[in-house]
Parts: sequence; C-alpha cells; structure tokens
Amino acid sequence: SSFFPWPIDRGAPARVAMALRAPNAATDLTVMAVAREDTRPGDVERLQEMLPGAEILSFRPAIGDRIRGVRAWRWVASLLRATPSWILNRESKALGRRARELSEDFDGAILLGEAAGVYAGQLRCPVLWDKSNVLGASVSEEVSTVTSWFQRTRLRLIARLSRAYERRVLKSINLVSVTSADEARRFESLYDRRADYINQSAVAPA
Repeated sequence: SSFFPWPIDRGAPARVAMALRAPNAATDLTVMAVAREDTRPGDVERLQEMLPGAEILSFRPAIGDRIRGVRAWRWVASLLRATPSWILNRESKALGRRARELSEDFDGAILLGEAAGVYAGQLRCPVLWDKSNVLGASVSEEVSTVTSWFQRTRLRLIARLSRAYERRVLKSINLVSVTSADEARRFESLYDRRADYINQSAVAPA
C-alpha cells in the first residue's frame, strides 16, 4: 500500500484496512505500507491488533520531501518517469526492494491503491491491482471544470502521465479490480481491458 492504513480517518485508509482483513483470515499475510507524515509507532500496533498474525512492515517515502520542496524537480521527475508526481511522492525504494525479495516466496501480491502500482514490475509472483480510481479518465474529466488556460494545460499533461502510468502498470499485472460497475466501464473504454473484479468501497444506499 502506498500509505499506512491507520488511523482509519478517511476513505482511502478504510478501503485498504478492510481489504486486508480477508487475506489475513485466509492465509499468511505480510503488509508493506508507506508511512504517512502522521504515522506513529502506536498506529503499527493498532493495525497489528486488527490483523492478528500478519507481519506489518512500515517504510518511509524515499524522495517525497525532496519532490514537495522543489516544484521544478517534481515536474522533471514526473516527466522522466511518465508518472504523476503525487505517486512519486508516495514511493519507497526500500519497500520496492523488500517486496521483490519476498515475492519469490509468496503465492500472490495485492497492490492496494493507484500509487502502489509503481511496484508492479518488481514482483515475482501473480499480482492483483486493486484500483480505487481510473486516473486516466477522472483527470481528463476535470479539464472541463476549469476555465484557466494554465490549469487546463496542466490537467491535460497530468492526464497523459496518468494514462501512460496506468498502461505501464497494467502490462505487469495479472488481475485488476475496480470499485463499481461505472468504474469498470470507464476502465474498459480507456484501456480496452475488462476489470476482473468489482471490489466496492461502500454499500449501495437502500
């Protein structure tokens, strides 16, 4: 996971935390997550209590502070790697190395969230990418909501980077899940590939 799923204080950590419960109940589980700025040792303990028997590993992002501090460098790194800068902000090289080492001994890996896709090409086992958003579609839709020429240009560039990133990750994984039937349609329309599962984030209203 590209962010530590505790505390469960908003939607994304809640989705990750809940997604971890099923595999933890069924098999051996190792959780590798990038710490948030507010992650504390006690948060690791609380997650451990929720996932008894699982191994919990927390990593610090490798270049996030440097990218946030220098706007020009953030864009250079983003363009060179054809990856949105917010995803690079959450990346941990140490997590990637450890995931590659462990993947040779595991039956499968789940990449939880969009930014976790950066590790797809490093894994040596079957991989499921659990997507909470189809980035290439959602960012493109934002273009029509802004009037500034600069903002439209910026969003179009981010949309192109998002599509390049998603296409690259999709080449390295075996299965993909999305959050709804609508997201499945957007995903298939954009990438000419069907989602394998719909893993809902919430219960539909009655």
